[in-house]
Formats: sequence, C-alpha cells, structure tokens
Amino acid sequence: FVNPKLAEMLGYTVNEMMGASFFDFTDEEGISIATSKLEARRKGISEQHEFKFRRKDGATIWKLINTNPIISDTGSYLGALSMISDITKRKKAEAHIAHLNEVLSAIRNVNQIIIREHDPSKVLQSTCNILTQTRGYKLVWIGVAESGSSKVIPVAQAGEALDYLEKIHITWDESP
Repeated sequence: FVNPKLAEMLGYTVNEMMGASFFDFTDEEGISIATSKLEARRKGISEQHEFKFRRKDGATIWKLINTNPIISDTGSYLGALSMISDITKRKKAEAHIAHLNEVLSAIRNVNQIIIREHDPSKVLQSTCNILTQTRGYKLVWIGVAESGSSKVIPVAQAGEALDYLEKIHITWDESP
C-alpha cells in the first residue's frame, strides 16, 4: 500500500512508489533511525519523532511522525498507524536561527576583543582567528589599501591555505 498524500509529499506518483522500500526515501542516517523506530513499534511502543525524507528531486523535507503499533488480539505485531505532518519550514527556520545565533556569538567575541585589546594588529588577527574558529571559515583575512595604489595588503589572516594570499594580486579597483 502507498499513501497517496505521502507520494505527493515526496514528489512521486503512487505507481512510482509501489514496491519500493521505505528506506528508498531517506539517507543512511535515516535508515538507521527508521530501523530502530520500527523495532520500537514491534515492541508495542508508540512515539513521536522527526524524520528527514529525500524527495524525488533530491530535496530534503522534514516530517513529524506520530506512530502507534497495531497489535493483534493474540499480541502479535501487525503494522503501524502513523500520522505525518510537514515541518520542513520549521526546520529551515530553526537552522536559520541557529546560523544567526552563531553569527551573533562571533560578533560578541569580536566585540570583546575590541574592548580588551588596544593593539590594532592584535584586534585584526584575533578577529580572523575568531571567525575561523566559530564560523568554520576555511580562510579569513583582513586587508588594507596600500597608500598611493589600488593594491590591498593582507594585514591579518587565519585558517587553511594561507599561502593562497601570497599567490594572488588583490586590488580594490578593477586594475590588473
């Protein structure tokens, strides 16, 4: 049996989903989670959990699943009854909020350096260090315009591939 509404949510037709495994619509982590949740159902456990599905177009969608086991009169597991709600917008909003909180934390850390440190070069270097550590950037650099030219000189840098800055010519205008 294929639930037509679930097929629609996942971007498939009922016929396309017929005969497919539930595991065909998630990733490796989802397979592991679904396996443990199915085992809980077989033990008679009802629960609510979030689950990540992969749509036909490759997009990730999140669902809140309320599920209850169906047990026969003799106590054997027959299946499960589930109610699925789309929480994709909520998960995207949560991820956005987490991103903004990380940015805010980085700003606070930089502000603390500005308040505590009086040496401008240490402020700039600490800023680069903070951004690579808290934001996960591979390379952070700060440059200043060279007096009398359009060239930008890196004055602080942190992260990987620091030699990259030595290999490129940086200007603040369109000059070569």
